[in-house]
Amino acid sequence: MSAKYVRISASNTNPDKRGDYLFFDLRMKDGEVSNRLPIFGLQLNGEERMPFFIEADGRADYGVTYPEKDRYMTTDLFRIEIAPLSIITVASYDFTGSYRIDSVKEIDAMI
Repeated sequence: MSAKYVRISASNTNPDKRGDYLFFDLRMKDGEVSNRLPIFGLQLNGEERMPFFIEADGRADYGVTYPEKDRYMTTDLFRIEIAPLSIITVASYDFTGSYRIDSVKEIDAMI
């Protein structure tokens, strides 16, 4: 079947967290997120920009510059429908939140 590359933008559903967004560049095949290629992401929180990548198990890794307790976040990205208005749930050791998908746009193939 056909594969495509998309960019997902999602905004925090908590009204107190306006300006908190997640972006994902990923490969979809047969309507599902493929975990065969790295998923690159970016969290924007006001002026703060925090890049991460998502591993095959759905865990986001913010990198070695973060303390161990802040470095990882889990997502349900592989288990939800990827479409506008769908909700992505994320969690870390002391936080659980949700982001509403605002847009899913096809992009050129990732390298």
